[in-house]
Amino acid sequence: MLDEPNSSLDAEGEAALIQAVDQARASGAAVLIVAQRMSILNKADRLVLLRDGAVAHYGDKAEVLAALGPRRRASAVAEKARLS
Repeated sequence: MLDEPNSSLDAEGEAALIQAVDQARASGAAVLIVAQRMSILNKADRLVLLRDGAVAHYGDKAEVLAALGPRRRASAVAEKARLS
């Protein structure tokens, strides 16, 4: 379980984190990530969105991102571009 693993990383550190997550998943490990920054969540198969302490959305990544609405999706795209 990783709790906000990328909260204080620069782009290079985040790339190393993403590589480590990929390696863990490739070895068969289940990886649970708690995060607010969308960049690390791009590695997820499924997402759980909590709102006010309750599950607001759960499902595959595309379903949950679609439920976020255009403003939040635009924020995620901008963050991904910043790290590229």
